[in-house]
Amino acid sequence: MLKRKNLWMMSRFRTLYVAVLVMCAVFLSACETVIEIDPPDYDPELYIVSKFSPDSSWVAQLTSTIPLSVHPDSVDIFVHNATVMIYDGDLLVDRLVPRADSSFWYVSSLNHTPASETLYRIVVEAPGFTSISATSMAPPPPVLLDVDIEEFDDIEDPFYTEEYRIKFSIENPSGLHYFGFSTFQGSYVDSTLGWESFSLSTMYIRHDSRRWYCYYEDVLNPIGVEVSDGSEYCSIGLLSNRSFQDQSRIDFELTTNYFENFLGDQEQPSQDSRFVLLVVQSLSPEYIEYHSSLESQLDFEGFEEPVNLYSNVEGGRGVFAGSSVSYRVFDLSEME
Repeated sequence: MLKRKNLWMMSRFRTLYVAVLVMCAVFLSACETVIEIDPPDYDPELYIVSKFSPDSSWVAQLTSTIPLSVHPDSVDIFVHNATVMIYDGDLLVDRLVPRADSSFWYVSSLNHTPASETLYRIVVEAPGFTSISATSMAPPPPVLLDVDIEEFDDIEDPFYTEEYRIKFSIENPSGLHYFGFSTFQGSYVDSTLGWESFSLSTMYIRHDSRRWYCYYEDVLNPIGVEVSDGSEYCSIGLLSNRSFQDQSRIDFELTTNYFENFLGDQEQPSQDSRFVLLVVQSLSPEYIEYHSSLESQLDFEGFEEPVNLYSNVEGGRGVFAGSSVSYRVFDLSEME
């Protein structure tokens, strides 16, 4: 009898629980307010991203913007039959054409590469759009001095098998300049014809210096940036020479770790095929501004005003930005 009564009580409780849920749903639906949004008329604009360097031929990514009220999957954002031209002053130096295997990549028709310290202008015209243009320059490549690498014997982190200290300096040019540097671990791929290709993976750099930052935002706004205690690792180091105007060179010491299993399930490289790559870049102001705005947009949490991406394109949106690079390759087999 007691068991039957308990079952009856449980049944009444479930009925009451369901009734409460239904009442809550009805109450919430009654409080719902539909706000009609009538966005203003908007004409799509050309959107181009072209980051160029003397180490590669001209290339650009071309799409179009869309109105806020249109779902991206319902409209073709790719721009067809566009004319993309590169000028040095009034001289047409290259024309970019659509790549056969892509809807938005435009590549050099002549396989030309940019020159450093030359102010280029890109002009894009496409049916149904206002023409756009932008200018930028690839700074001169960094001049590397006294580059050296040494290996540390004692490694505390079990995920890494080797740790290296890379020392180098760069000449400090006059005026405001921006620099970035990265390290990579790699291995050559052996073949019957000799070394033909290689694999690369990022080596993270310990942030233990006040001379450089891990983020583009911090380079532009260094005031108040907290200095790392050495526990933070960065994929890239960034700085301007604003604080080094009285020096003819800027010196660096980087600590970076070699990850043994960087090829995953693939066969690991032989000892004599491994190397470390140091890449140092000179970056145009447009390059820094654009990547800084990308970081700010990724940090957007939805509770403040959204960050607009930087653009130096007249008549449209996007970025046209130059950079140059210098590098050194350290053959690890020579260090044994």
